[in-house]
Amino acid sequence: MSKIVHIDDVARDDEGALADGVRTLLESSALEFRVVITPEGRKGFRLEHAFWRTLSAIAERQGTKRSHLMSGIVREAAAEGLNTASALRSYVAQQLESELETARKQAEMAASIALLQQAPVPSFAVDRKKKLIRVNAEFNHFLRILFAEMSETSRNALQINLERPVTELFDELGRSGESVDSMMNVVLGSRFRRIRTRLVAVPPHAPTALVGFVTP
Repeated sequence: MSKIVHIDDVARDDEGALADGVRTLLESSALEFRVVITPEGRKGFRLEHAFWRTLSAIAERQGTKRSHLMSGIVREAAAEGLNTASALRSYVAQQLESELETARKQAEMAASIALLQQAPVPSFAVDRKKKLIRVNAEFNHFLRILFAEMSETSRNALQINLERPVTELFDELGRSGESVDSMMNVVLGSRFRRIRTRLVAVPPHAPTALVGFVTP
């Protein structure tokens, strides 16, 4: 039986969510004084809990200690005559802004590749490290026809190599913003097939991926 939701119930739920949000905000904005050991000695800093938490996360991603990360920021702030706490907060904001921009670009690239691969032809995508990052259903079907007897085990040994250097293709397509033809070798053990492809860059300028389409 369907549950009937009353307006009062919705209002109470909203109030509960608002209260949780306020509690989280209060916890994140609470000032905390901590002493950090740096190469220059012990230094005390007063920052909001959210900034301490984020500095720890940034340091972990960079493979370093929080104290070492903060020491570099403090040293640079002192050289520029900046307020230490402001410099630490600004650094966190800049890092988060940079990571957000990177995530946005990656999401846009993934969406662009997925859109291009809606074309009803076999398609694949590679990055600058020559790593195969995505194929469409038509490409998988194409491989099954190409090597009809290919087992699940042998499929793991499959190699796909563009005959033109990937770096050269990225440079050329990044300049022209157009498409280019290139032969591609599909290798499985001692067998291989040479097929023709047409490549486009994603995004068209300063590309981070190549999308290839198998052509007749």
